[in-house]
Amino acid sequence: MEQAKAELEAEVAAPMADGEDPTLWLPDELLLLILEQAALMEGTSIFSLVCQRWWRLCQDRRVQEAEWVERWELYAAGKRKPRSFNFDASLRQLCAGINDTIYCGTLKGDIQVRSANDGWLVQTLAAHHRCVLAMAVDLDCNLYSAAANDNNIGMWSGETGAHIRTLRGHSDMVCSLAVNQVNLFSCSRDGIRVWECSTGDLVHTMTNFKPCQLALGNHGQLYSGHQDGPIRVWSATDYTPLRTLEGHTEAIWALVVDKNDTLFSGSMDCTIRVWSGTDGTLLRTLGSHGDVITSLAVAPNGTLFSTAYDGTIQLWRDDWHKVPGIPYDDHIAPPTLVFTHDGCLWVSNGSPEGHVFKY
Repeated sequence: MEQAKAELEAEVAAPMADGEDPTLWLPDELLLLILEQAALMEGTSIFSLVCQRWWRLCQDRRVQEAEWVERWELYAAGKRKPRSFNFDASLRQLCAGINDTIYCGTLKGDIQVRSANDGWLVQTLAAHHRCVLAMAVDLDCNLYSAAANDNNIGMWSGETGAHIRTLRGHSDMVCSLAVNQVNLFSCSRDGIRVWECSTGDLVHTMTNFKPCQLALGNHGQLYSGHQDGPIRVWSATDYTPLRTLEGHTEAIWALVVDKNDTLFSGSMDCTIRVWSGTDGTLLRTLGSHGDVITSLAVAPNGTLFSTAYDGTIQLWRDDWHKVPGIPYDDHIAPPTLVFTHDGCLWVSNGSPEGHVFKY
């Protein structure tokens, strides 16, 4: 408790950046801890501040969720249409850039660099010769990409599109990438590799298991989803195993972490599971899709979206009740979801014409 109070006082004392929303900087877990101990703090200025900001944060989330729900119901009823694009290539991966761009990985191996505002094609990278399977963008706006039947990872300049280097170290095709401030993490059926972003050096290797998805937590965790169902949690700094999350019975196809460090996982067992990022507790199992979960995305306010082979895009409210799903047409490949930095949801349905929808 004393440590929590000290952390809070340090947060309060820290200057806030211009335009920073004061409802967003206080960690939820810290707020809950303090509110649980309200009797010890009642009447103090700290307690008053916490209550005020907690209330504002909850109100802000409810408003943003209500806006998404209202819009989604209009989309589902056909009373509102998303903006649609034809990108002239069958897309397999979408990745949000930092500088108002969106990267579109194609079946043929090219990567289209497009404006996240209007979908305008800025540049095409002749990145690979086969289907793009994974992409990630670091804080310097550099793009990393991997493709089918290619055991290597390409690194590209986010400013010019120039090829920077190729990372070699896997013996099988790379199926997922994740990047933080220092390292790039890649996974294949031969395990996980850790690369230094600044040099491209291979700094660590983790083997003896077959991961198929990666995600990074907000407090130094690396999550790896595996073909037989478990999710392993690692330290992203010293690469030691922390715990294993058991629950899924088939391969993990999607992993995403929200700003409160809640982990969402989607699997071939047709379920979405919600996990605590603090201790790995299974919080909820969502199973209404009834088909293989193909992609997950979390809106800036924390609202979860999912797609599956049942042909729908699903929005989940904070109480985990679903909003009527939106069907997507002509899906051939697994559809993919991504949020760009303007808070818009982009959906690719894998059609040969490159149909993409912006919600």
